[in-house]
Amino acid sequence: MRPSLIEYTAVLALLDQADPEYHTVHRSILEEDLTPNVEEGGFLALFILRGSDGLMLVSTDEKQERNYRESRPYFVEGKSCTYIQNVYYSPTLGKSAITISTPIKDEEDNPIAVLAGHVDLIGMSEIIMQASGLSQTEQTYLVNKFGFFVTEPWFSDGYDLEKALHTDGVEACLEHNDGFGFYDDYRGVPVIGAYRWMPEWELGILTEVEQAEAFAPIITLRNTVFGIGVAIALIVALLGVFFNRTLTWPLRRLVKGTEEISRGNLEYRASTTAKDEIGQLSRAFDQMVEDLKAVTVSRDELVEEVAEHKRVEGDLRRMAVVVKDSNDAVTVRDFEGRFLAWNRGAECIYGWSEAEALAMNIVDIVPKEKRDEELALMRQLQRGELLESFEMQRVTKDRRTLDVWITVTKLSDDAGLPIAIATTERDITERKRAEEELKQIMAELKRSNAELELFAYVASHDLQEPLRMVSSYTQLLERRYKDRLDADADEFISYAVGGAKRMQDLLNDLLAYSRVGTRGKPLEPTDCAAVFDAAVANLKVAIRNSGAEVTHDALPVVMADEGQLVQLFQNLIDNAIKFRGEELPRVHVSAEQRGNEWVFSVRDNGVGIEPQYFERVFIIFQRLHSGYPGTGTGLSICKRIVERHGGRIWLESQAGKGSTVWFAIPVKGGKQS
Repeated sequence: MRPSLIEYTAVLALLDQADPEYHTVHRSILEEDLTPNVEEGGFLALFILRGSDGLMLVSTDEKQERNYRESRPYFVEGKSCTYIQNVYYSPTLGKSAITISTPIKDEEDNPIAVLAGHVDLIGMSEIIMQASGLSQTEQTYLVNKFGFFVTEPWFSDGYDLEKALHTDGVEACLEHNDGFGFYDDYRGVPVIGAYRWMPEWELGILTEVEQAEAFAPIITLRNTVFGIGVAIALIVALLGVFFNRTLTWPLRRLVKGTEEISRGNLEYRASTTAKDEIGQLSRAFDQMVEDLKAVTVSRDELVEEVAEHKRVEGDLRRMAVVVKDSNDAVTVRDFEGRFLAWNRGAECIYGWSEAEALAMNIVDIVPKEKRDEELALMRQLQRGELLESFEMQRVTKDRRTLDVWITVTKLSDDAGLPIAIATTERDITERKRAEEELKQIMAELKRSNAELELFAYVASHDLQEPLRMVSSYTQLLERRYKDRLDADADEFISYAVGGAKRMQDLLNDLLAYSRVGTRGKPLEPTDCAAVFDAAVANLKVAIRNSGAEVTHDALPVVMADEGQLVQLFQNLIDNAIKFRGEELPRVHVSAEQRGNEWVFSVRDNGVGIEPQYFERVFIIFQRLHSGYPGTGTGLSICKRIVERHGGRIWLESQAGKGSTVWFAIPVKGGKQS
């Protein structure tokens, strides 16, 4: 590459088309570098693409200038290395071609443009069409992976990349098989064909000879054998018994052989040990039968392969019906992004009909800002890398942008080489919108709950000081002026002291309720037996005064906040002792593992609860029994502790027959709420 071409290309990539210098540099490149090479032959067209965006700066085909080729493989790959594209049909050139590209780099080895050219394949067609001279009906031609002629066939004109073939030989070749067979060619003429698939070029080469010409020597030989048999039979009749033993018997074997072959018996042999011409003829006859048997066996195998191929085609057609009617978009495209299949689901989601889509490229339905990402994914698949399902954006015919969930399947040939990409695409736009709305609602709910917790904490904490002031002075009044005022004054002061005490208890319990969420510690392995012992120690006065019996089974080690678990056990045992009947209270704690949960139970023989109150007892400040002390926060605090550990709590009870409080927490520790 001459230095002036590199310098001129660098200048041309920076100049605006309206600049007078632009046209001077453009004409110099075209007249001195590109046009002479095209006129010398070998290239149909030469052109230069700007490295930044694929704009065609200069071309020997002026109609193509100022067009963008940013998604073409010869531009994408040609920016980094010399790239040779496989044979394809060029709508622009109106014929088959191969495109070669190479980078143009500055002195610092930075790419500034891509030099590319369409190679003229007429020379290859002329070489392929030259017959070997061994047969008058011999012809050789190339087909691409879609079954189109790449070179002109011997007996037809103007077929290259314009007519698809569906002969048995082409079908076997496109399945990447090498071999030979008997079938009708593209003219409907019976031929013997040999085929070979060339994976490095994604081309198939076929050589065919008409069966009539190929089998002519065998037919001639059979007629000759019949003629010789008749002639020798006449001679034998004249020469007598001696010739009957030495000549007639081998000829009869040959005649019988032709009859057996005509009936399809290819196992017959005219075996002889004679050294004369008849012996040679017999051995030639046997060799002919062996060859014919091999050809027949190959033909039968080919027939079986064709039948199997048709069965597979039937299965594929049935599967295609299911895919075509799917509500999801199912598409197939090659590694240049051209769509090869487009089902009804794709029509409904994206708006383009199948006919429209098959003339489009993947970049037509991808937002501009996502195209580089899409092309990178295609290159990953072409290199054989596996991709899991992923989320991507698509553009519809009416220019709406959709969020879609894509599952990719790489389609490969028998050799394992990737040939196409199949995708199943589901529209998740509405689901994502709903998810975003749900996230906003959850964030707002979380913020609201946090504010409520803060309010409860602040209210219960900040009201403690004025309440202590009121309580202290009402108690002082009670001590100093009791029995010094009248009975009404003593009663009023007693009410004030009792009210202040109840208010203080309510605030303390409210503060304890709020601290479950604000003062909790991380979950750690916690021995529930030790927790039980701590709770019982805190309640020893109440247990001694009530004469209660508190027992437990073996208790596990769980992931928990130890302080809150002590409070949970303490509240439940305290409730069981407090709401006792006429009998001495008996409380029993047990636990068992059920699946991925530890399920605990606290059972008592107390007064019990009616079923309609089972939910109400877990609401803060709800009291069912007015004759018992307390503020109605004990079970609500228990519920909050269990839920913070990712668990659940419920009640079983019958009035007058005791209660059982159940709670379950995850074995490995739940998500803290």
